[in-house]
Amino acid sequence: MSGIDLGNITENSIVSGKDGGRSLCNINYILYISGFFLVIPALIGFIIALASQEKSDQPYQSHFKYQKNIFIVGLVYTFFISTLTLISPLTFGITSIIAFILGAIWFVWTILKIVRGMQALGRKENIS
Repeated sequence: MSGIDLGNITENSIVSGKDGGRSLCNINYILYISGFFLVIPALIGFIIALASQEKSDQPYQSHFKYQKNIFIVGLVYTFFISTLTLISPLTFGITSIIAFILGAIWFVWTILKIVRGMQALGRKENIS
């Protein structure tokens, strides 16, 4: 071979996990924010939270649990909003108004949760 030393390739704290999971927690919060525009990043963030919770150190385990809860609550909201939107023609649009209000509540709730989580992560504190 060409003599390339691959021994230091895992010196990146995200790859090696030397930061205890802090970088992945931060990446997950960013993925959740981008999840408002595309669904796939939020799903990737959920999978990362599932896979990383047990392997990470405290306080980052609590952040991964918190992120999983954000995703699951978002799924529940999405189910109800979608259902209300689908039955909207039967209710002359009344359920569309309710769905819009629920969507706005979910959006604000999620942003506040992400901001709260990122602030606690910056202080290296547990989150619940």
